[in-house]
Amino acid sequence: MWYRLAHQFEGDIGVRYGGEMRWENSPDRAAQLRQRIQQIQAWGYPCRLITRDEVLALEPQLQPGDVLAASFSEADIHIETDTFIDVCLQYACESGAVVHSETEVTGFVVHKGSIAVVKTADTEFPCDVAILASGVQTTALGSLVDVRIPQQRSPGIVIQTTPCAEVLHNVAIIHAPPMDAKRHQHLHLRQLTDGSLRIGQGTQEGINRDDSQQHADALLERAKIYFPAIGDAKAIPTPVGYRPMPLDGFPVLGFTKAVPNLYIALMHSGVTLAPLVGEMAALEIIDDVQVEWFKPYRLERFG
Repeated sequence: MWYRLAHQFEGDIGVRYGGEMRWENSPDRAAQLRQRIQQIQAWGYPCRLITRDEVLALEPQLQPGDVLAASFSEADIHIETDTFIDVCLQYACESGAVVHSETEVTGFVVHKGSIAVVKTADTEFPCDVAILASGVQTTALGSLVDVRIPQQRSPGIVIQTTPCAEVLHNVAIIHAPPMDAKRHQHLHLRQLTDGSLRIGQGTQEGINRDDSQQHADALLERAKIYFPAIGDAKAIPTPVGYRPMPLDGFPVLGFTKAVPNLYIALMHSGVTLAPLVGEMAALEIIDDVQVEWFKPYRLERFG
């Protein structure tokens, strides 16, 4: 869906192609990676095991150390979300939408069971449909009309760096094994068009609240072991972020039964699923249909 969306817009929307590469340096994790690739291939996703020589051919500046198993997923991409959001807002405005940024919603006016008005500190907006696609704030906004949207707390850290020399020449994202598995998690790294890096550790479902300079410096130093070309780039600590994570980990999508014209779009990962959910949600909202794919993800499953 991202490939198609990139062709629907004119110009750069922040999609970075190149695939995802990962490798393992211990026998146990190498065996797990091979099993993972078998499962992904069984789902029909383009992913394959590669040799150490292929790893180095894809990224000549990489110093991977021991490579007991490695994989490459050629279809994987990463998204520079700020760029994508800017483009979407631009197209929305050109199509007649009016954007009110940094405008806090303070409440709703409910008439005959449905939302009739969205209230802010300064004004009110009459509406036919209210859509909550508000990340971690979705639960608080839903509570204003007594709609319960259960979330779990899911903190995470992805640091950024100052711009540096080109580190990733072909691959969009790298997952590197820990040097010390007892102390560290896997490292993931990607590079933006301005040369800066985004570095994190563990899986996207991991919990990390350490947004200190010391933690940021430590992640960068670990990345430099694999990519000496990073050179003198500096780590910039990023405040802990909270991912929108429904209580059972699955998306919440669709109109609510309690408030029939309130539509919810809450999920992790919202970036990955954005083109699909955006298109299918538009069908449900505008055409008054129910998308069968969304049936397992209705709010009412929580009771």
